[in-house]
Amino acid sequence: DLKRTLVLDASSLKAAGVTRLNVYTNDGIVVESGQTLDMGPGGSVNLTGASLDVLGDIHVPGGSVKLKSTATVVVGAADPAALDQHITVGPDSRIATAGLWTNDALARNTVAPIALDGGSISIAAGVLRMEAGSLLDASAGGWLKSDGKTWVGGKGGDIALTGSLPLLAGEMRSYGMLDSSLKASRGGKLTLSTPEVGIGGTAPASPDPAELWLSEGFFQQGGFSSYAITGVNGLTVSDGAVVAPRTQTRVLDSRRLNAASGASIGDFSQTTQLLWSVAKAERPVTHLSLAATSDDFGN
Repeated sequence: DLKRTLVLDASSLKAAGVTRLNVYTNDGIVVESGQTLDMGPGGSVNLTGASLDVLGDIHVPGGSVKLKSTATVVVGAADPAALDQHITVGPDSRIATAGLWTNDALARNTVAPIALDGGSISIAAGVLRMEAGSLLDASAGGWLKSDGKTWVGGKGGDIALTGSLPLLAGEMRSYGMLDSSLKASRGGKLTLSTPEVGIGGTAPASPDPAELWLSEGFFQQGGFSSYAITGVNGLTVSDGAVVAPRTQTRVLDSRRLNAASGASIGDFSQTTQLLWSVAKAERPVTHLSLAATSDDFGN
């Protein structure tokens, strides 16, 4: 088995200054628990294999993460049943392309990287499972200028999931930010494409693994400014359901002054739906697209 296994040490890649990682294999890929693939601001991680299990973290501020499981040519696989074109994002695993917090007022004589806009996350699999406690984060970053009074925020990045989604228990977010001039940046776009989708009503007592069920509240969380939901073989909105998308925006509090560059913006901010009277510019408008497309059944 060792002859068939390539082991890449995440800390060695970071120490070597690797910012772009592309891996393709006919077998499976595992990001082990406790490991963090950190490609730095603007970097990229592209992983393609017959199966993919993310048990650790992937961190690429303002960059891109592309994970894909696909049918490959497997010769003499030790366990072919494990190579079933699945992708699993394990509990407590974090895939983040969120922008960075930079505080020039706190450390005026140092140079910290600036990554304002959130990057992109794309995951495509035959079967995709997001375990409870996992996180996909493409939120905007922020930059506090040296005067300590002026800050700007970037835009949220896009997240796209494609494939059968029998378990979507993790968190997805892509918040924009209200800046010091009271202008709000937009959140990202969330795209889900799966065999069947049900929206609203009561959650099924015995979920159909072929159908992704979304509550009405699903469209009012995570900070997204746009939702594109596709049920390839059908999409149903329950009778009486009210689907009213809303965008939440991050608002910084006074703790921003003492938050060092690289700190988690969630530690000194709140998320809220902005009132029209708060933002000078228009608050982020939320877009919604629902579609059913099938080569067999038409649109």
